[in-house]
Amino acid sequence: MLPKIQKVIDSDQCISCGACHHICPKSNISLEFNEFRNVHEAKVLNQSLCEGCHRPCDEVCPSIDVSFEKWDFDRLGPLKEVFIGGFSSFRENGISSSGGVVRAIISQALQEDKDVISLCKTKDNFPAHYEAVLFDDITNINKLPGSIYHSVSFFDAISHIENSKKELVLVSIPCHLEGITKYFMKKDQKLLDKIILKVGIICGWSYTNLSYKNFCASTNIDSVKVKDISYRGQNKIGYLELSCEEDTYSFDRRNFNSPREELRYRSSFSSDMNRSRCLQCQNHLNVQSDISIGDAWLKRLGSKKESIILTRSIQGEAFL
Repeated sequence: MLPKIQKVIDSDQCISCGACHHICPKSNISLEFNEFRNVHEAKVLNQSLCEGCHRPCDEVCPSIDVSFEKWDFDRLGPLKEVFIGGFSSFRENGISSSGGVVRAIISQALQEDKDVISLCKTKDNFPAHYEAVLFDDITNINKLPGSIYHSVSFFDAISHIENSKKELVLVSIPCHLEGITKYFMKKDQKLLDKIILKVGIICGWSYTNLSYKNFCASTNIDSVKVKDISYRGQNKIGYLELSCEEDTYSFDRRNFNSPREELRYRSSFSSDMNRSRCLQCQNHLNVQSDISIGDAWLKRLGSKKESIILTRSIQGEAFL
């Protein structure tokens, strides 16, 4: 019988948190970019090695079983306070639509000599250049991405947590935090204590990379030349910007000049094109975090942007 993790992979439920890879006693699970599905996902290298294994991978996978009820959480999660606000040094940098609060928290943590683990752009070859990175230098903060709606890898986060000698601040989307939490609860719960602050990004969905490739095909842009994609900035919703080797192409994501133009966008980026795991997610508000942060979606006052900030724990309140 195959491990349940194989069914997770086959049904597009893998979100590349890395828990199965790190827990596998036979080093039999790797991370690969599936060229057919156009996503980062786990891969069982030799299924015959799974015979007779007690399969801890199935126990840590957040796509097999996550019980918030067992952890005394409901879908809203624990709440201390709810705020709306921003941080002047980061809210007007044009990278994201929210108020720059995540960058402010990361900056403060680095000034306090904490290590920070967050998603970061690390390579030039799109789409495989967003992965978990350990920050120990405030000068790297500009490498943080804005909103990312395509496939990413968080596989290295667990290694960074295990190897860091400092207290840690972890910034992650909900499903990645679910996998990391389950991994350490299974392997060594004391390692969770190294994470003094969990900053949770409020997340709605992501797409496979087929979405941007389909959009490129409909607009006569060579997807091979795309080096970066941005979904935010400019206005309340943000523009889709495709940065190629020589040119950058911008498309308004809400105001369309014709039905054909709208169809061209929505056929690639509608909710129907979200990843299967995202369509089934019950944890968009990141209930396991100490602080959950997302765009407040308020009317812009000039370039002023606002974040919604949910404090969920004593640690979250104290740090904020």
